[in-house]
Amino acid sequence: MLYQRGAMKLHSYSIAESIHLGPIAAASTHETMTVLDREIFIRLGKNSCYSIYSFGAVVFYNVPEAEQQLALQNVRAHADGLHEKALSEDHDLKLGAGKPHAIPSEIKVPKASDDVLRVVMQNLAYSVTLDYFQQIAAALLESVKSRAEEIAKSGKIRLREKQLNQFIGRVMTVKNRIAEHFYIFQALDEVWENDLLGRVHHGMVQSLDLKVRFEEVEGSFRIIEENLHMMNELHVNAQSHRIEIVITVLILIEVLDLIGDKFKIFH
Repeated sequence: MLYQRGAMKLHSYSIAESIHLGPIAAASTHETMTVLDREIFIRLGKNSCYSIYSFGAVVFYNVPEAEQQLALQNVRAHADGLHEKALSEDHDLKLGAGKPHAIPSEIKVPKASDDVLRVVMQNLAYSVTLDYFQQIAAALLESVKSRAEEIAKSGKIRLREKQLNQFIGRVMTVKNRIAEHFYIFQALDEVWENDLLGRVHHGMVQSLDLKVRFEEVEGSFRIIEENLHMMNELHVNAQSHRIEIVITVLILIEVLDLIGDKFKIFH
């Protein structure tokens, strides 16, 4: 299906860590064009549609605000790990003759078929999801830096073992979540079979800096992991030192007891 020409608005949201697509597809009363393991593409009318993604994103094309909020409310009922505040991005889609052309917040395509829109919307879903992971990485990195500065000033790690383990667990959980969704940063199968879709996809990847931003997130987590490894080593060394002190004190007590017993013998 082709959509009307002119400039149209695209709104993308990251609302949760994951969305269960099965119940949404089963309950949909709209004409559902595509249902995959990680994506549902739903047409609302002649010139509007939206897509829901298993990795927690929803993207609307030419959908009124009120309808967007109703759809998001329905999706949230089937989501896990809802964000306290949804992240969003707005983009323009312009239709016109010539080759696909992408600049920040805008993409121009010669036609807006369902396939073209799916490619555009998928990349916008990736972009807003990266916004979420970038925020998490920045917050964790700031926390690690704060702990490192504290160690530099005091020479001690003030985190208790439980607190350190909880922090490490949090980092591991987020990193595993990113690894779980690592496969999402790839093109639709149709992209490799269609020159137009390929040019739209690559133009958007470049325009939205998807690869660069993902590498930045990975880089942040490498720094976080290195810092946590060093903190854990310091904590282990501190624990070992405390154990050595306890053992030394116990030995000293035993020696004093022996000395005391000898004095009793002489008396």
